[in-house]
Amino acid sequence: MTYQLRGDFQRYNLAKQAGYEESMERWLEDNHRHNKRCCGYKGEWACEKDYPDHMLPFSEFGIYRDSPTGLHHMCKSCMSMRDVPHHAISNIIDNAVSKIAYKAAGSSKSFYKLPKEERLSIRKDAKRSYLLDHRPAEEVLEFMFPETKESVITQRTANHKTRNQALVTKLKELYNYTCQVEGCNETEVSLAHIYKHSLPDSVDNETNALCLCNNHHSAYDGDRLVLHPALDGRFIRYNRFGKVVEIGRIIYDEKHVIDVKWIKKSREWHDREK
Repeated sequence: MTYQLRGDFQRYNLAKQAGYEESMERWLEDNHRHNKRCCGYKGEWACEKDYPDHMLPFSEFGIYRDSPTGLHHMCKSCMSMRDVPHHAISNIIDNAVSKIAYKAAGSSKSFYKLPKEERLSIRKDAKRSYLLDHRPAEEVLEFMFPETKESVITQRTANHKTRNQALVTKLKELYNYTCQVEGCNETEVSLAHIYKHSLPDSVDNETNALCLCNNHHSAYDGDRLVLHPALDGRFIRYNRFGKVVEIGRIIYDEKHVIDVKWIKKSREWHDREK
């Protein structure tokens, strides 16, 4: 962008802040020779036929006050696609193919008077014609020669850290299959690791484990149940919108002693991930 154009942008933004729509329009007219990339809508470009590289003149874009350039990120043609109901977007190609098929048959009435086999043949030729004009070469080849499309076998490798099932049973029995949170009588419980089990420096023993119901377990894993670093079990629980919904305490059996370092390491890990 040239210095002169940068100056144009500056004057344009001043006019935009002052709310002078006429000044904006005048700025667009003065800079009609400059181009801007259209982002399209959901991977489709209504402007693709006239502008294959998606670079359009400024005049093809609508005014958008919150944009740094004052122009919308989509051209006016693609904006019209956005205004179509979502369920109709998938029918854009079918509608275009139908128009080509009707034209080949003479009219829509003539098309539907033809036998089914002939209609299918015309429609297949129409779709091939549309793909050749609008779609990538790979998509055209897959349509014309479906037998050449091969299934691809991909191999994925995942590291899985085993769990101590004896510990799960031991803690559940220790708390009589009840959530450790004071006042919570839920009996659908599971073992929750204080410090994320999948991390390499985590351990799978009672010093790093709690017996929680599904609600408290989900809140803890989602960093919405924050434990106090002291061993008295105090915590604050938030909902998904950041509002405090519970201030409570986790009750520990005398046979269940946790290590405070796992609470601290868990807090440090969550802080790094934010």
